[in-house]
Amino acid sequence: FRGDLRIATTLGHVPSPDVHSTLTIVGQEAETLVAKGRIDNIAPGEDIRSVRFSGERGFIVTFKKTDPLFVLDLARQAETRILAELKIPGFSTYMHMMDDKHLLTIGYDAEDHGSFAYFTGVLLQIFDISDPAAPRLAHKAVIGTRGSSSEALTNHLAFTYFAPKNLLALPMTICESPRGSNDIWDAQMTFSGLVAFDVSVE
Repeated sequence: FRGDLRIATTLGHVPSPDVHSTLTIVGQEAETLVAKGRIDNIAPGEDIRSVRFSGERGFIVTFKKTDPLFVLDLARQAETRILAELKIPGFSTYMHMMDDKHLLTIGYDAEDHGSFAYFTGVLLQIFDISDPAAPRLAHKAVIGTRGSSSEALTNHLAFTYFAPKNLLALPMTICESPRGSNDIWDAQMTFSGLVAFDVSVE
């Protein structure tokens, strides 16, 4: 964006209490790269799980037990700032711009257990970011239970979204608890293949 290089980094590893993240905007001066803007100490104690830059805005998801979605104002290098923070269970590992007002994300749902959280299924979400200062969760779908996964969680090339047909296609392995059981530790694989979703802003 305007020749800037934007870099989001996490220093340290969870569960170290010193873990924190930084966003740096780098620009070129003569033959040197110089930091033009920075936000430091983002989400202390958590690490970055996904990042998306789009024009004058940026989005960062961090995680330890809950998923803070940070909305960033990147319009002016020296005045780079966090506009808003939305905390919800789970976290996103990939964020995709549906349009300039909506984010489509994939990640893991998570259940908080005090000092830790464990994953409870693949999580698809749509965020309404039409007001950058007040992002909101517009839709949420959890697929499967503990043990469910998708290649798209760690490889964005496996995330296929074709907006003209409202089509999202994902390779998916789905695990589910036996009928009548509420224990996610009993989950068994029930499906492995390609799943197509009808996805729209509406």
